[in-house]
Amino acid sequence: MTRHTTPDPIDAAAWFVAGQPGATARILERHTAREDGSCAGCGVYRPVRWPCVLVHIARRAKKISSAADKDAPPGPKRWAWCGRTAA
Repeated sequence: MTRHTTPDPIDAAAWFVAGQPGATARILERHTAREDGSCAGCGVYRPVRWPCVLVHIARRAKKISSAADKDAPPGPKRWAWCGRTAA
C-alpha cells in the first residue's frame, strides 16, 4: 500500500520564489520588523507578527538558491532545475 503525502506548502512556495530572480531579496527588503513587532510589509489594518510567513518562505528560498548555486555550473544553466534559464 502506498502512503500519500501532501507536500509542505511552505516548501512549495519557497521553490517557486527561488525560481523567480530577485524575489527573495525583494521579500526580505519589504517584510521587516517594526518597533511594535509587527511586519512592515504585511499592512497595518490587520497587523501580523514578524517574522511573517513570507519571511519564512524567503529564508527557505534563499537556502534553496544557495544550494542550487553551489551545484550548478555557471552560466545560463543556473535555473535549469526549475525549467528556466538565466537571462
